[in-house]
Amino acid sequence: MKKSFLLTTILLAVVITTNVSCLKKKGCTNSNSTNYNSSARIDDGSCIPKVYGCTDASASNYNSSANTSDGSCVYSTQVTVWTAMSSFPCGTAAIDVYIDDLYEGTLSYYYTSNPGCGASGGVSTYVTPGSHKFFAQCSSGSYTWGPYYYTVSGSCYTWEVY
Repeated sequence: MKKSFLLTTILLAVVITTNVSCLKKKGCTNSNSTNYNSSARIDDGSCIPKVYGCTDASASNYNSSANTSDGSCVYSTQVTVWTAMSSFPCGTAAIDVYIDDLYEGTLSYYYTSNPGCGASGGVSTYVTPGSHKFFAQCSSGSYTWGPYYYTVSGSCYTWEVY
């Protein structure tokens, strides 16, 4: 009988200690936090609030503060407009470049071959993948190329004015 009572007392002490320690488990108790701990019973102040945004560093609208993706990432294509003409048909040294009717810059340099994206002297910008209207004109307005409609995709697209 004494052994049985002693064993029951020990088991009861283990159960009570286990239950009390479960009740004292600390952690983040805010279910809207990124580090929510469903088994925590006492908030320890460690909660990290969710910051929604684009979490993909390769997207053009990457938000380095975001820790929770909201599906808003936008991927863009770098477009570089260039020319191989050493003299322009309008007698000026500048060709204005427009994409989707927005002025993007002026060509003031020519290349002997495609310089690739981001080349200095070319006009570079970023657009979302899809169909875009391209045109160029001499700064004097006397000569125009286009408009041309091109579908751009990938990370780099070049358009030669010739």
